[in-house]
Amino acid sequence: MNTRAMRAASPICVTRPRGFSLIEMMLVVSILAVMAALSVSSMTPTVDTAKLEGAAEALASFLAQAQAEAMASKRCVRVRFNGTDVVAERENAFDCDISPATAPLIDQSAALWVPFATLRLDNSNVTAIALDTIPSETTAIALGGTEPNQLRFRPSGRLFSSDAVLTDDDGVFTVTHTGMSTAGPARTKKVLVEAQGLICVLQRGVNPAGTGNNLNCP
Repeated sequence: MNTRAMRAASPICVTRPRGFSLIEMMLVVSILAVMAALSVSSMTPTVDTAKLEGAAEALASFLAQAQAEAMASKRCVRVRFNGTDVVAERENAFDCDISPATAPLIDQSAALWVPFATLRLDNSNVTAIALDTIPSETTAIALGGTEPNQLRFRPSGRLFSSDAVLTDDDGVFTVTHTGMSTAGPARTKKVLVEAQGLICVLQRGVNPAGTGNNLNCP
């Protein structure tokens, strides 16, 4: 028998790859699940910090939008809270007034305050915003209890005040991530609006420089 015939007559052995058993598959999936859980847990502080930073920057941008609207429209614009949202409204009058209810309306068919922008807070961020420092003229008490605490931008871009001193009428918002594991000031960021109209976001856990309502951006 020649060599070619011997090769043809020889049986051919084929090695088939062995598959994974169910137990092996379950073991691999369990290991991957544990690794994923450890990875997510280690990233939580970073994610929380990013959410806090993003909320503070969003608020600062919203305030800048309200200020720009006041300057462009030549109207008084106020920023206030509406439940969990922050609302910017344009006054239906030529300039801010201590008592808005007595201001002469430009458009008699429109309301005194006309909303034009809303900052909706994402509940998944577990973020709370509070207006902590307010010019004395725009507190709810000073406004007779008929309006909420608010900041008002004049058509010049400055914050509204009725006195001659423009350096003691600053506004401060505090943004807090209530879900952060770190308690205290470390889970807050301050957004300062100076009386002259400058808006700045401070570092996490840092308060504005100055005392009372005479505050300064870094």
